[in-house]
Amino acid sequence: RKMQWKKTRIEKILVQCKQTFPWVTANRITAIRIPFALIAFACFPDFFWLALSFYAISASLDGLDGAWARANEEETEIGKIADPLIDKMSVLLLLLMFAVHGLLNVYIVGIMVCLEFLSTSVYAYSSYLGNTQGANRWGKYKKWVQDICILSTLIVFLCEIPIPVNPLLGIACALSALSSLGRWRDTKKELSHTTTQSIQQQ
Repeated sequence: RKMQWKKTRIEKILVQCKQTFPWVTANRITAIRIPFALIAFACFPDFFWLALSFYAISASLDGLDGAWARANEEETEIGKIADPLIDKMSVLLLLLMFAVHGLLNVYIVGIMVCLEFLSTSVYAYSSYLGNTQGANRWGKYKKWVQDICILSTLIVFLCEIPIPVNPLLGIACALSALSSLGRWRDTKKELSHTTTQSIQQQ
């Protein structure tokens, strides 16, 4: 009950923000994450603090756009497709940069890249079949772990604190695989249900 109260309170705040800033939409919040992610990529490693700041902003906006859309009833099909694609772009750019600089294991980063391409393919296929739902819980957990891994890697680069960033990325790989399997399973169930209904109607 307490969790539900907090969620409702946040939604009310976002509705008030919408009334104050009517030109702000969920899709615009999603879109503005692109330049923030690109600036973070361009700033590393020469302008470390800028890279850290801009990625932190991009990651924060990732949580805001979905909450804004739900609170203000602005969920769109374009937003559901664009959000995970921008997630992958922002994450993979930095992971590849970290691998080049030897901050992350090249093989684990390679596995992550392959899994993200697999995830995109599964999402595209499921969307083609009509399943345009947003990320499942495994996908959300994966993005949180990816963000923690990237921010931790930036901290390791600056402070040389022994944070286990490679195991974190390994966990993100496992969650990515579970996310793809979950979406594939849900899509097959939806397709089977639709086929059964069509046969019954005939």
